[in-house]
Amino acid sequence: MNNIRLISYPKSGQHLLVQCLLRYFSRDLNYPFENRRKDEGSILIAGQMGYCEKGLHCNEVPCREPAVNFQAMHDCHKLWYNEPSVNHIILYRNPIYIMLSLCNYEKNGIVSLNNYLRYFIGYLNEWKEWIHKWAIKGGDVNAHQLAYEDFLNEPLDTLYFLIKFIDCDNDIDREHLIKVIQSMDICQKHKLIDFHYYEHLKEQMKQLEDLIASELETLNIPKVEWI
Repeated sequence: MNNIRLISYPKSGQHLLVQCLLRYFSRDLNYPFENRRKDEGSILIAGQMGYCEKGLHCNEVPCREPAVNFQAMHDCHKLWYNEPSVNHIILYRNPIYIMLSLCNYEKNGIVSLNNYLRYFIGYLNEWKEWIHKWAIKGGDVNAHQLAYEDFLNEPLDTLYFLIKFIDCDNDIDREHLIKVIQSMDICQKHKLIDFHYYEHLKEQMKQLEDLIASELETLNIPKVEWI
């Protein structure tokens, strides 16, 4: 199994993807991810996969535990072309959905209309910096880029290719992988219309999405289907 580093912008599907991989490599369709990841100081072992989540298990990059060969984080001071021994997965998502999720997560959904717009602009600027650092400047053979939207729409093909990237020396158990997918709730959890201020901020959010049109096009990230 290759040495993997998963880099994802917050709220881009990191935990959902990791849960699928842990269930696949452990061959346990009920792998207790949420319980184990919160055990302070622990790493997660799933067959060949030794998982460290930066900020929970440790803050070291790379993790110093010999058993760890898969480390997840949101950013890192090193770029993959400086570390040829590490294979990177770069996970990203349309930032409109990220912004809504982050605001609801961090502010518990209790924010004024004007403050939401201010948060959106701040998050969008952060996302642009992140996406240019990790994805737009990508293309290295040791980096696999993945749009969260592709994962949701084609989970079998996406995970099959990803597992081959992670563990190129072994054949993929397709039947088991299908069972893993069936055991997971792989779908869009929230709709835009669920956002409390959707009607009030829809036009402003459209304008914000227009500001990152070139990034979305370059990476083939689907645009929001506005209602």
